[in-house]
Amino acid sequence: KLFWQILLIPTFKITVIQGPDNTPYEKGSFKLEISVPERYPFDPPKVRFATRIYHPNIDGAGRICLSTLVVGGEKVN
Repeated sequence: KLFWQILLIPTFKITVIQGPDNTPYEKGSFKLEISVPERYPFDPPKVRFATRIYHPNIDGAGRICLSTLVVGGEKVN
């Protein structure tokens, strides 16, 4: 069943997440763009915040800068 769920994931999705309680992001709504590559789960999805946000792991273009989301161990800027 999990195999079919992976195959049915759309390749591009826009979603909105809510900021968690008791944090500086509380009551915030943050729009994300998620692009799932054809080779998923072997290649990671690309996630970008469309809403401007300040966070040490988010660059100026809204990209999440975590090594777990990088293909082949490339260096994260």
